[in-house]
Amino acid sequence: MSVYFTSDLHFGHKNIIKYCKRSIADVPQMDHLLIENWNKDADENTITVVVGDFAFASEERQKQIMKQLKGRKILVRGNHDEHYPFAKYFDIGWDEVYADIWMTRLADGTIVGVTHDPAKAVMDRSLPWVVGHLHDLFTLYGNCLNVGVDVWNMTPVPEQTVIEYIKRMQFK
Repeated sequence: MSVYFTSDLHFGHKNIIKYCKRSIADVPQMDHLLIENWNKDADENTITVVVGDFAFASEERQKQIMKQLKGRKILVRGNHDEHYPFAKYFDIGWDEVYADIWMTRLADGTIVGVTHDPAKAVMDRSLPWVVGHLHDLFTLYGNCLNVGVDVWNMTPVPEQTVIEYIKRMQFK
């Protein structure tokens, strides 16, 4: 079983291409690239944790996208994921959904906080945090690792890479 982390995919969001200077022509090309990169190393046993802002698209479009993505899908909701009651996310295709903070243990035993908004990571600066929201502003800052696609070449981040980055973190 492999685990990946990603954030800020913004499937279907035309303006994100311009805002984040994504070198992509249009939404169909962006969505295709994100799906292709997700599935490249994934299989039915893969777990991918989306650290917020999965899509800026209709419920039907999100269902179509979810059917194309391999593996188990966990969502830690971001500011663009708060449109629906929790039950609706399961209808869309999520296997697990968390409000805005989730704690998990990585393969090496490290406990990490997972939240879309890095400002919430200040709640416990003794922990490493996997975050999103800030798109391309940083990869590693203090005790926060940004797994947003805009700093990871539009690709989910393998758990082993997350572990390696955590070893570089500075705790206060």
